[in-house]
Order: sequence, then structure tokens, then C-alpha cells
Amino acid sequence: MRTFLFRSLAFAAAALASISIPAVASVVISGTRVVYPAGDQEGTVKLSNEGKAPALVQVWAGSGDAYAGPSEASAPFLITPPVSRIDPEKGQTLRVAYTGEPLPQDRESVFWLNVLEIPPK
Repeated sequence: MRTFLFRSLAFAAAALASISIPAVASVVISGTRVVYPAGDQEGTVKLSNEGKAPALVQVWAGSGDAYAGPSEASAPFLITPPVSRIDPEKGQTLRVAYTGEPLPQDRESVFWLNVLEIPPK
């Protein structure tokens, strides 16, 4: 009985894992992390559109709240341009500038770069 239950659970888990919904996005960020050295005035992040249609991209920096949108952004960084159109097989460079708000000096701070791709209709 115990072996049957274990096999049934293993089969159910494998079936659920195979039904995952794939993410479809054409805008690719150049890296998974952006390291912003304390002495620099600004940094850059590159985006590229690998798709066949133009994409509208909105970007903002956040402190890690998954439900906070651009209007609730609380990170001390300004990202320009905040909204841009990226044509197919083209790229866009984002400028990340520190606004000067004080950060803890005894540890590193982590913030999130949020990139929202808005596909065409």
C-alpha cells in the first residue's frame, strides 16, 4: 500500500511538472545581476528584442516587494528611459543613476530591476 501511494504521488508530481505554462517574452536583459559600485555615478544595463515584433518596455527599480508597481517604487535609483519601444532585433541601453539617498554602510544593499514587456496587440 505504501509503495503504491508513493508511486502515485511521484506520478502526479511528474504530471504537474510537465504541464507548466511557458513564459513568452522577446526582450532579453544582458545579465542577471547589475553591480553598482558605490563610487560610480551611474551604470548601464542593455536590453535586446529577440522577437519579430516591436515591444514596449517599462522599467523601474524596487526594494523587492513583488506587488509594488512603478508608482510605489522605493529604491534610490533613477532609471532612464522609464518607457521605451524596442524594435525587432534592436537594443536599448538603460542608464541607472543613484539618487543619493543614504544607504547602510555596514552591509551591501540589494534592489530589484523590474522590466515589464508590453507586447503589441
